[in-house]
Formats: sequence, C-alpha cells, structure tokens
Amino acid sequence: MAKSLREMRRQKARKDAHYLRMMEASPIEQKQAALFRNGITHEDMKRETKKAFDAGRHVTEQFLFHVIYAATLITLCDKHGWDSNDAVKLLKEIDHQVALCVDDVDMADEAYEKTGVEFKWSDPLERIQEREE
Repeated sequence: MAKSLREMRRQKARKDAHYLRMMEASPIEQKQAALFRNGITHEDMKRETKKAFDAGRHVTEQFLFHVIYAATLITLCDKHGWDSNDAVKLLKEIDHQVALCVDDVDMADEAYEKTGVEFKWSDPLERIQEREE
C-alpha cells in the first residue's frame, strides 16, 4: 500500500530534524553517534577508556621509577661520593619501602612525622619543604 503524501512529508521532516540535530552536535557527539550506530555501546566505551587510562598510568609509573631510581644512584655516587655498592643497597631498601606502600599519602605523612619534610607537589619550584623551626 502506498504511503500518503502526508506520511511521506512527516517522514522527511523527521529525517531532516535528525540531520539538523547531527549538524548541531559537537564533533565528539557526532563520532559517538556513528560508533553507537555501528553497535558500540556506552559500556564498551567506558571499558576501553578505563583500559587506556590503566595502560597510560602503568607506562607513566614505569617511566617515573626508571628516572627517579637512576637519578638517585647518579646523585649518590657523583654528588655525594657514595660507593656504587652502598648506593645500590640503599636503592634496594627504598624499592622495598615502595613495594610495601599501600597509599602514597600515608607514606608522605610518615616521612613528615619522622623527618619534618613535607611534599608540596603543587609548588613547581620547592616541592620538598623542610619544617621550619
């Protein structure tokens, strides 16, 4: 049965409204709509986003540990005259503390209680601050 002219106009108006909404959508919304039309769900997006953030955090952590451990060894040996064996022993003890660490805030609080050194990561120049007496 043929559609009435009125029904065809309504259908065209719905399509036009859909395309108008798509043109007004941001580029991100347009890409998401295209993904969802292809069967990718919000849960799929959330799962992949979490996986990407976890992978990025893992890479960052590995980079930071490599840099900080190497900088510690270089500083102890070159700037403070430590024997390389003693510097490695100290670094192994530091690594043991890091491995046991559950929460960075707790470890920073413990360091402050024992030494009076406070870490202010928001300060770009003086991140390690000693207690003023």
